[in-house]
Amino acid sequence: MCKDFECAYERLRNQPMPSLGYNILAGVKGDEGVVIARDRFGPAHEEHLSSANGTWFVLQTNNDQWDSGCYNRCAAATERIESVGQASINHTTLRSSVMYDFPTENYDTLYNTDFTPSTSYMQTTMLDYDGTGET
Repeated sequence: MCKDFECAYERLRNQPMPSLGYNILAGVKGDEGVVIARDRFGPAHEEHLSSANGTWFVLQTNNDQWDSGCYNRCAAATERIESVGQASINHTTLRSSVMYDFPTENYDTLYNTDFTPSTSYMQTTMLDYDGTGET
């Protein structure tokens, strides 16, 4: 069990895992945020928050952006987050202006989760389509 960002980061980064996946980790201090794309034995790629470089958000949309580029869902989500702006992003605007809009949310979306460790906020929305793509 980890009690801080560094411990959790090291475990998620280095502990062998049974399959490929993306680990998204957020902390409670500035620049404590990373998306770790994993293979079974370690990281394939990492995207870190970096206020010094102007990276105030990181996102993951089930494609390897560093390898195949940020397109479709990734590009739409990035454009929408930047349009809302850092000063206006909150749980409501993130969901209503980014996560619930096509193509970020689409027929293949099973769920989405919003975590804010500094406030212990967590909300997961399970999506249930009726076969027409409507929730």
